[in-house]
Amino acid sequence: MSNFLKVILIVSILIISIISSGIFTNHILNKDSKIMEDHITQMEIYVKNRDWLKAEEELEHIREYWSQVQSTWAMLQSHFEMDNIDSTLTKVSEFTKTREFSLTLAEASLLKQYIKHIPEKVAFNLENIL
Repeated sequence: MSNFLKVILIVSILIISIISSGIFTNHILNKDSKIMEDHITQMEIYVKNRDWLKAEEELEHIREYWSQVQSTWAMLQSHFEMDNIDSTLTKVSEFTKTREFSLTLAEASLLKQYIKHIPEKVAFNLENIL
């Protein structure tokens, strides 16, 4: 096999590896963010219905799931984004405990936006590559 073909083969394998890892990363982040978004939406419904106990239970599900995926997400993107989610999750928790209707909904909406933003930011697409 000529040197040229070896180089083409190695470059092809590298490109396929990069594309595959990008697709896998997208899949993981999208799946995790969708699960957390669904829990946040459910929590918002409970808050709007003034069912604070169920809202707190849903918030606990969010916190548990976040603790499971946090280490994976930390490898894939900026820690600044992670800190935003952590601080907003803490605010939502405190506002829920004190039954602050408007503040709970505002921070829950912000939390959902942070969680949606991460998969969009690190998505393997032409916009993010260029």
